[in-house]
Amino acid sequence: MAYNREESFVLSFWNYGNLKEHGRTEIARWKDLGMNVVMMPYANSEAELEAELPKFMDELQKNNMKIILRFPEVEDGYYHRHGEEAYRKAFKARYEKYGKHPAVLGFYPGEEPGPDRVDAFVGVLKVMMEEAPELNPFLEPGDTRKVPGLGDKIAGAGVHVHGVGTYSQMEPEERGIEEYFQHMHTTTSVCRKYGLDCWATLLSSAHFRFQAPEEVDYIWQINTAAALGCTGIFWFRLYDKLMAMDYRGSPIDEYGQPNGKYYRGMKRAQTRFTIHHAKLLMKLHIKESFFITKRYGGFPAFPDAGYAGIKRAYCNTDFFGCYDYDPIPGIVSVFDGDDGYEYVAVVNNNRKDAGNITLEFDETVKNVHYVYYNGAQLNGCTTNGYSNKNDAYCIREEIWLAPGQMEILRIEKK
Repeated sequence: MAYNREESFVLSFWNYGNLKEHGRTEIARWKDLGMNVVMMPYANSEAELEAELPKFMDELQKNNMKIILRFPEVEDGYYHRHGEEAYRKAFKARYEKYGKHPAVLGFYPGEEPGPDRVDAFVGVLKVMMEEAPELNPFLEPGDTRKVPGLGDKIAGAGVHVHGVGTYSQMEPEERGIEEYFQHMHTTTSVCRKYGLDCWATLLSSAHFRFQAPEEVDYIWQINTAAALGCTGIFWFRLYDKLMAMDYRGSPIDEYGQPNGKYYRGMKRAQTRFTIHHAKLLMKLHIKESFFITKRYGGFPAFPDAGYAGIKRAYCNTDFFGCYDYDPIPGIVSVFDGDDGYEYVAVVNNNRKDAGNITLEFDETVKNVHYVYYNGAQLNGCTTNGYSNKNDAYCIREEIWLAPGQMEILRIEKK
């Protein structure tokens, strides 16, 4: 069956609550935060599941939201213990009863398989894609660098969407950022190799040495993931609990209340992203990502020879002739659009300092426009062009970016 992306970039979260407390009654709050997909909460009994889950899915459908279904007997542990035949029977039973509801996006197959569980994990994915090819399993395979060939095996199961999970970006040291981009590079490379989309599990809850994200951290996580080709984010996690070790700083606190700046930060970041980019990105297909000023994770620097009509990409460190400042690191990613145009996403890869990234286009480029409101508004470039060696006029755009900010521009060729 042909793969159809969702209409909008998937924004979701790991839901560790129960159907009574974290089901229908929470939909309005999830929408307020900008979510469009939810992970199924747990049921305390089969009777509660039968009574609550259909009503819950009906309400999600009314609110234009979808769900990832979770049942212990459709996870890789069940397959590992009982084998393919028993697993397929169990999966088909859940799929027939609940999986055909229009609000269902996919099933949860388990997560982070160790070397002894890879065959079961991949077996689960194959069964899911054979029995329910219209759905997309939610994948969080863990650190695929530690399990050689896992990414290729997952792709071989016939899935349309891969997954990556990383929290190191919220460690206080620079090494955490490098680790984050290593994870991203490993998985997105597999995705490009096989033509897969990617959903990322990113951090919204402080624990261990991972810091609690504030608004700029949400902006940066969303924009870096999107610029690297991801088409969805699942936040870990949404709710704090009264008994949860050192977990803290989640958007909803342990008393069930919006958690101040953490709630506002997620809401503002996701709302802004949804207004301008969430639907647009589902019509774009990543070609290549480059880093400027400072490389991370094995991603390449922007090539001296240029790329896709972009001659140069750099940070201009001259502040209007008044003084020089340190160049900001950036990401420059090029996409093919369904409309036949190429697009470039430019991200300030710094969460503290604003700055600019300048793009110089070559003589093959006719026009460049900023894209807002998911393509409904196009703004022309505002800065001066330049003359190339043949004295032909070319476009130069100096893009000022707040910390973590992303701009997307449409490139029109001559």
